Amino acid sequence: MHDDVHATPGHLNPGPGFDPEPVPDPGGALPPSLFAPLRRRVDSWLPTRAARRWALVLVLLGVVHLSAHLVVPDGVGVARVTQWLLMPLLAATLWCATPQPRPRPRLVQLAVVALLCSWAGDTVPAFVPDIASFPVLMALFLVAQLVYVAAFLPYRAHSVLVRRRGVVVGYAVMYAVIVGTSAVALLPQGGAGVLLVVGIAGYGAVLMTMALLATGVDRLAGLGGVLFLVSDALLGLAQALPDTIDALPPGVHGFLVMLTYLAAQTLLAAGVRRRVRGHG
Repeated sequence: MHDDVHATPGHLNPGPGFDPEPVPDPGGALPPSLFAPLRRRVDSWLPTRAARRWALVLVLLGVVHLSAHLVVPDGVGVARVTQWLLMPLLAATLWCATPQPRPRPRLVQLAVVALLCSWAGDTVPAFVPDIASFPVLMALFLVAQLVYVAAFLPYRAHSVLVRRRGVVVGYAVMYAVIVGTSAVALLPQGGAGVLLVVGIAGYGAVLMTMALLATGVDRLAGLGGVLFLVSDALLGLAQALPDTIDALPPGVHGFLVMLTYLAAQTLLAAGVRRRVRGHG
């Protein structure tokens, strides 16, 4: 008999053309080290598993909410219901991202209260008559801004109010433009218009104060304050210039308002978190 009849499988002749060197699989999994820097970055901002989970749900729901404005602009149900959940999710993320020290710092506690007041502003107006919806929204967000002011006030020495007073002029110009535009559009309506302009002026002053004080907490919080001004200015335009807003493609105005609002609140929360961690 031939010798290869008695050979074990390990000694079988593989035949001509056999390459004994292993060939790397080009379709293999990506190396874990590729995502290590991103993982460290996420863990530094969201150090607990609970914070990462809340943040993931927030991101996914935020995408659904913003998409609903553009994809189904007439189907306000999806956008409305998802909006009711966004601020509680952000508050939970901030709370779980700052587990130390215990009890949590005053800044974190008040920021969470402000987020919950904002949640009330997002939710309650949907359950009141349309004529009262905007005043109720403005009143609830006024409370939220006052809480933010109380939270940020201890850091005023680091804000542009003290360190870069020239920048305050830019904020003042923005405030004047918002109030002036509202006055021109609403005062001709008589008593109701006058009350609305007074409300916008008062709320705008508190909002401007919050935005200025936020610069003392952290640069991210300062940017969040500016975006809050932009978001509320867009919202106010719907009251002052409804025909202009109605001329926009369906859903665009709501998308822009909520995009800037979500970014503003997220940056404020991120600035608070970074200040507490000592990186502000």
